[in-house]
Amino acid sequence: MDKGRYDKAISDFNKALEINPGDPDVYISRGVVYINKGLPDQAIPDFNKALELDAKSVDAYFNRGVAYAKKGQPDRAIPDFNNALE
Repeated sequence: MDKGRYDKAISDFNKALEINPGDPDVYISRGVVYINKGLPDQAIPDFNKALELDAKSVDAYFNRGVAYAKKGQPDRAIPDFNNALE
């Protein structure tokens, strides 16, 4: 996916959150786009928000683990992966 498509996806997710800010799946999806765009620091707050809304979200834990791994922080990634497995 090219940069323009990532930016369009982020814009669309922002609009979706304006309509329904309580949907954890939108935060997760936007976070995944940030990861794919190479911006794990921007992705992590989205996964945090998704977990605030749904503390048992496997996708949020897994993807936050991916973001931490991409940042070179395995000490933070491993607990998230373990939570996703549970």
